[in-house]
Amino acid sequence: MLPAYAPDDPALPPSCDAGDTHVASVISYYGPTDLAWGWAHTPNPRVFDMRQRVANYLGGTPAEQPERYRLMSPIAHVTRQSPPTLLIHGAGDNYVPVENTAFMDRQLTVMGVRHAVLVVPYAEHAFDFVFGGLGEQLAEFAVMRFLRGES
Repeated sequence: MLPAYAPDDPALPPSCDAGDTHVASVISYYGPTDLAWGWAHTPNPRVFDMRQRVANYLGGTPAEQPERYRLMSPIAHVTRQSPPTLLIHGAGDNYVPVENTAFMDRQLTVMGVRHAVLVVPYAEHAFDFVFGGLGEQLAEFAVMRFLRGES
């Protein structure tokens, strides 16, 4: 999501000559949207120590690196010009809490960005890797509708 919402942000330059980095639309599967909130609300550290991994990635805690957490959070970059977005998330995600999708849904609504949301009940992170499973089928249906401009 971050490259799609902040393609021209000079604080987030590409690592190589990338040409035009604007995208036509975004499909996010269980994406983190607010890294400071995620750090404070890690769902189950016994499953995945989100705090330690995010702190390692961003060089400290949100208190130590508040600007870096904001810069790397896709929700902070949503504008009225953001591309149409489909958000897909499992309601039982133990890695990236489903609240991330709710936050992004609200921000996209406030900015008037065309978007759709699919929350799959009880589904865990990476639920779509169960090929042919109910969650994967629902996600595939939502993706096809979104790409056809029906949602």
